[in-house]
Amino acid sequence: MKEKIFVYTPYSGSFYDKYLFNFVNNLNYKKIIVGSPFDLKIEFSENVNFIKFENLEYWSKSKDYKELDSVINFLDNCKIYRIHILRYSFENLFSIVKNHPKIHKFKISFGIFGHREILESSIRHNLFKNLIKTNCICSILVHSISKNHVPAGLSNYKKEIKVHFLSDPIYDDVDDYNFKNDVLENIEFLYFGTFYFGKGVDILIDAVDKVKTENYNLTIAGDASTANFNISELDFQKNINFINKYLTEKDVLNLFKKSNVVILPYRTTYENDTSGVLVQAALSNRLLIVPDIFPFNYVVNKYSLGVTFVPESSESLSKSIENMVFNYNSIYSRANFKNFISEITSWKEITVVI
Repeated sequence: MKEKIFVYTPYSGSFYDKYLFNFVNNLNYKKIIVGSPFDLKIEFSENVNFIKFENLEYWSKSKDYKELDSVINFLDNCKIYRIHILRYSFENLFSIVKNHPKIHKFKISFGIFGHREILESSIRHNLFKNLIKTNCICSILVHSISKNHVPAGLSNYKKEIKVHFLSDPIYDDVDDYNFKNDVLENIEFLYFGTFYFGKGVDILIDAVDKVKTENYNLTIAGDASTANFNISELDFQKNINFINKYLTEKDVLNLFKKSNVVILPYRTTYENDTSGVLVQAALSNRLLIVPDIFPFNYVVNKYSLGVTFVPESSESLSKSIENMVFNYNSIYSRANFKNFISEITSWKEITVVI
């Protein structure tokens, strides 16, 4: 068992908190300190201490390099030199590891969620290359629903000892999601989450207006205040159940339990991204409708988890909804939920590289 590690998270939220809980509780260290600018409502094991950096909240929200600079200085004073950062800005991290006068004392690992964080621009890709070459960087965890099947632009890194391509993990208690597949009179579709423009909620609502069948219902749930477009102008149809609230874990479980199909209407900006919701859907034995972009199309097609649609096309999405309504039993009979879930990287496999 290793001696001591400091785990820093500049984020707090449903998936981040669940990731942190599982990650920390599976680390093989005698002493673990977790730090964050925010209050974390997480029950850690006895060997975990939590430190709240109250003075860093402003710097964290503004994504200023002073946040990590302050953390490094604090750890140097405490003589703690092993640090894992849950997720962080490439630009700020690179600035710190290249310019902080005491960075040579540290061994730093950090997480990436989705290949898009590396590939979205040539500048970020170059930052990633240079971070790998930095002596203080010892391990980089790259999470994706496609695990180690990576886009061509990243294939060279599969031989890089510091880079670990891992699954977007199972965040939840598997037993909680052991639902039966009950189909009543109508197929029950579900979208839940935030309403940011890239999520494509407006595309989904427009698609519903084009669907040529009444044998379905759609629940759209989440905090609409996250919408960065005018959601009040959207035309909510009679067979749309709109739940505008922050969703608790119990709410999410109930939504999955009542659904048959989960829709991810994401825009093309989600290419090379990842999705904890997709993992939850598979865990719940719920079929999926996803955009025909990597890695969503790769995963859904490989494991027969549902159908795809032309991204950003409400017409194509409406046809996929119709296809699911008319052919649900046939599509469901081919789904390999268990195979997909069984190949997801375990928490022990994730933390062993830390």
